[in-house]
Amino acid sequence: MRLTIRIAMSCALKRLFTLALALVWVTPSTAEQCSSLATLDWMLGEWVSDSPKRTYHESWWHVSDHTFEGQSLVHRANRGTPSREALRLVSMSDELFYLAKVAENVLPIAFKLSTCEKNSATFTNLEHDFPQLIRYTRTSDRALEVEVGTQSEIAFTIEFELSLESTLKE
Repeated sequence: MRLTIRIAMSCALKRLFTLALALVWVTPSTAEQCSSLATLDWMLGEWVSDSPKRTYHESWWHVSDHTFEGQSLVHRANRGTPSREALRLVSMSDELFYLAKVAENVLPIAFKLSTCEKNSATFTNLEHDFPQLIRYTRTSDRALEVEVGTQSEIAFTIEFELSLESTLKE
């Protein structure tokens, strides 16, 4: 009887191992899903988020197969000059990076693509004070959500709509 139980357990474990191996083999990895900037072309366009306190404008355009450039402008109510960020998505050594150049820092801040799905990309830099995480999600044909935060929590979310100018260019 012990031999029968051992054989049955051995067969069950072999089936379980085979199933687990098949799932790992079939499931695509993050690197395969977003190995080039072409998989992030859903970010391209001119995006606007308008609220009583501030208006965000973010634009992304295709420069080459290895570079998308962008710009972010934030117009705050009761302030004349908008704040600007120069943005760039680059493909280097089969990895994707998000670079943000802000006025407060001499050099751009680099965030590495850490998670990628069909219409979502998360970039992280856990050594940076804030933000450590920037997540872009295309929520519909005309909507883009950007979550900004730390490893442990999202500090704020910006909900963009595709601008009329961007729609006219398509």
